[in-house]
Amino acid sequence: MRTFGEQVREARNGMGMSLESLARFMGVSKVYVCNVEKGHRKPFSPEKVQVVAEILKLDPMELANQAALERGYVKLEVVKQRPSKARLAAALAHHWDFLDEAAVDKLIGAL
Repeated sequence: MRTFGEQVREARNGMGMSLESLARFMGVSKVYVCNVEKGHRKPFSPEKVQVVAEILKLDPMELANQAALERGYVKLEVVKQRPSKARLAAALAHHWDFLDEAAVDKLIGAL
């Protein structure tokens, strides 16, 4: 499986886009983009992942999943969400270590 940075670099090169152009569209430095592509820095923030996916015509869910895997965590903002969404996030966090593959597949299928 390709790393987050490899996916970004391959897509960027495939579009003929320079590091400078991608960095400018994202509002970051080209050094930062280069370091992420090379794996010297962790993947972009979730907000930047969405921007990169749109710019490079990548699947945002696939890219976000890879970023989360490499970061080792997922951040959910529940402050301005419906209470039901906050309950769901809390339930997942509470039961996370006890979910088996069948339960995970079922939950993903429901989404």
